[in-house]
Amino acid sequence: MTTEALPLKDQNLRFVLMKTLTDLVKGETDGARKELMDALLEQFKDTGNKSFSVKIPGAEKVANLTLSEPSPGHKVDPEALLTWCEWHRPDLVEEVEHPAVAAWTERKLKADVEAVISKEYNLAANTYITADGEPVDGVTYVPAADPKSFTVTYVGGKAGQARVVEAYRAGELAGIIPGKSLPQIGGTA
Repeated sequence: MTTEALPLKDQNLRFVLMKTLTDLVKGETDGARKELMDALLEQFKDTGNKSFSVKIPGAEKVANLTLSEPSPGHKVDPEALLTWCEWHRPDLVEEVEHPAVAAWTERKLKADVEAVISKEYNLAANTYITADGEPVDGVTYVPAADPKSFTVTYVGGKAGQARVVEAYRAGELAGIIPGKSLPQIGGTA
C-alpha cells in the first residue's frame, strides 16, 4: 500500500511519528557531535591528524570524519599600513583619481598588499619584520583557530550510508548503542 492510498488520518500519524523520531534523534545527535568534537579536537592537538576513517566490524571503511580547519589570516589597520607602505613600499600604494565635483586624489592600498607583505617579510610571533628588523605597521598575523566542526563523508556517497544502515539492521553494530531514540538491534538490552 502506498502512502497516498492511506487515509489522511494515517498519513498524518505517519508523518508525526517520523517527525518525532527525527527530532529525538537530532537532539541526541547534536549532543553526540559535541562529545565527539571534543575527542577529535584533543586527538588533533596531540597528533595534528584532522581526518579519521570510520569502519564497521570487519574493517570495511564506510566514512571519513574530517575536522574543518580554519585558515590563518591578518588583522589590518588600513591607515597604519597605508602610512607604512607610503614610506617603505610605495609600490603597494595606488592613487585613484576621482572625477570633478571637487577633484581629489585618493591614496589606498593595493588589493594584494596582504599577500605581498606575508610573502616578502619575515614573521616574528604575530608581527612582520623587514630585513632591517623594522616591524611592518598596520598588519598583524592571526594564526588559524582550532577547528570548530567536522564533516562526515561517506565512502561511495549514498552507498556508504546504505551500508551503515544495512550493518545496523543486520546486527553487525550490536556493540554500538545508537542513542535512546532508536532500538538497539542484535544486542542485549
